Amino acid sequence: MIRYRYRKETGSLGTIARPVANVIFVNGDLKVEAPMYIDSGADLTMIPLRFGRALGLQHSSSESSEEFPGVGFRTF
Repeated sequence: MIRYRYRKETGSLGTIARPVANVIFVNGDLKVEAPMYIDSGADLTMIPLRFGRALGLQHSSSESSEEFPGVGFRTF
């Protein structure tokens, strides 16, 4: 059985316990541990571009897309 920590956060929906895992990013000899939300239904995980660059990762246009099926945005 896998168990996760939960972080209580307060927002517009009240207090919510969100599952969090410590993820270790590795690029060559560089290792960075960061807490991230767990979403078992996610098809992909996005990180901020600046964080990726700090890890030494490089953007490749052949690996990215302008469209992500299933991701939507609302404007209020």
